[in-house]
Amino acid sequence: MVLTNDAKERIATLLQDSESDGSKGYSDQALGTDSTTEASTDDALGSEEFRKTCTNKSVAQNVVQFDTTVLTTEGNGQTYKEAGLFSMSSGGNMLMRQTFAGIAKTSAIELRISVKVTVQEGV
Repeated sequence: MVLTNDAKERIATLLQDSESDGSKGYSDQALGTDSTTEASTDDALGSEEFRKTCTNKSVAQNVVQFDTTVLTTEGNGQTYKEAGLFSMSSGGNMLMRQTFAGIAKTSAIELRISVKVTVQEGV
């Protein structure tokens, strides 16, 4: 079986097509301070400290992109080491979690979190 290009684009569109009750799609990105390695069983960040609704969501062909800007007035005083994409502004389902080297957030820094998800066939 082969997924058509149309099917891939429709799946990507469904990922970003969110409802306020979190019943479908993904809408919010979160930052946390835990550096524990990611696992497919993760359903939350290790230590969430900040969450914000995506400032931009877009679909191009089979790629959906989620962008969130953390302003200089937001989320200060933490060293962030993990990020996740969620279906609601609190709680909800987590699509992905990524750890990274720490970023010390201060009022001198504006962060842009950008996640791209490509829908493709498996091997």
